[in-house]
Amino acid sequence: MRSFRLPILACLVLAVPAISQIKKPGNTPAPTPTVKKAITPVGEVKILRASEANIMKARLNKFVLSKKAIRSAHRLNRKKAKTQREPRGLGARSGSFLTQLEEVEAAGRVQHASLVPVLKKIMLHGGIVDAVKIKAANSLQAQPKKAACKVAMELLRDTRFQEQGSLSAPMIRLMSHHGAPKKFWAYMRRRFLTLGTLGQQALLEHIGSSRDWDSARLLLENIDQPSPADVDAADNPPAEYWKKRYDKWARCKPQVRNACEKLFGQSFTTRKEANAWLAKRGGLNKLRKKRGG
Repeated sequence: MRSFRLPILACLVLAVPAISQIKKPGNTPAPTPTVKKAITPVGEVKILRASEANIMKARLNKFVLSKKAIRSAHRLNRKKAKTQREPRGLGARSGSFLTQLEEVEAAGRVQHASLVPVLKKIMLHGGIVDAVKIKAANSLQAQPKKAACKVAMELLRDTRFQEQGSLSAPMIRLMSHHGAPKKFWAYMRRRFLTLGTLGQQALLEHIGSSRDWDSARLLLENIDQPSPADVDAADNPPAEYWKKRYDKWARCKPQVRNACEKLFGQSFTTRKEANAWLAKRGGLNKLRKKRGG
């Protein structure tokens, strides 16, 4: 009997670790949730779950103006009271400037449709610091296509928003990335002179990258320095108007040249040079048809 005791004891010793490794039903670890991502105009971003989005939305809402402050700001705009003090509460509700920047910038690294309305509010009423509004405009580019494009198209219909190039430019890039109907781009061409400089540059970049032949005449019209057709005309705008036009034109020259190279395969120094080049090829319409535009 003694000869069998040692093997039996050895088997029991080996079996104990194996038994201890058997997982009990209640101790099974929860599976790690899959992190979903999306490609946007600002790069790859994380798609938030609803619970995560609610937390971020609550943080962002702290930087939105109260209704009372918004009404006060509107009254000031209507009265054009530049010398009056800003009404109490006109700044963001809470949080330091750097905190606002960090929180709004963080929204540009994630995506959820529920963030779109609050980002829109920040752009329109998010305090007196433009840098926070610009961050919100950039963060909107990271949001879902349908919701973000709807807001972008709405904002770009506002003349005051168009004039703020730092805000209109991200919206134009958003629409360029996702694609927009032709009537939208036709409208933006009509509003070209109203757009701030950065907005003009973004539109010109879109024309070049998409090789938009519908915008060919816009490029040709902006090759030469802007100047009045008749300096002695009674309806000629004042000198300040032409100075502003010139400053914007000078800053957009590289984008005009680059767009011409992509569309025509040739850049031009003057409109006369461009017209002569096109005439040798049968005109703009013939060239467009030949190149499938």
